Amino acid sequence: MSNELNRTAISLIILGFLLVFIGMIVNLFSNTDTNNGISTEFGGIVMIGPIPIIVGTSPEITGILIGLAIILILVYMFVWRKM
Repeated sequence: MSNELNRTAISLIILGFLLVFIGMIVNLFSNTDTNNGISTEFGGIVMIGPIPIIVGTSPEITGILIGLAIILILVYMFVWRKM
């Protein structure tokens, strides 16, 4: 079981790095010079164990991220209980 868990953990870490890299490449080639009056909002979650750190540029984004953090905490608790 430990070997399978290690393989899964390494796969998830590699997947995370790939997603960040793909996002950087997409952002590099996207046309950000012409905004056409559209506002941009950003937000992010950092999960340290089951504890979320949430950052958002607007209340709407922050609310969405709080909902996502609650879902992630529930998934974390469900997976941790099975181990």
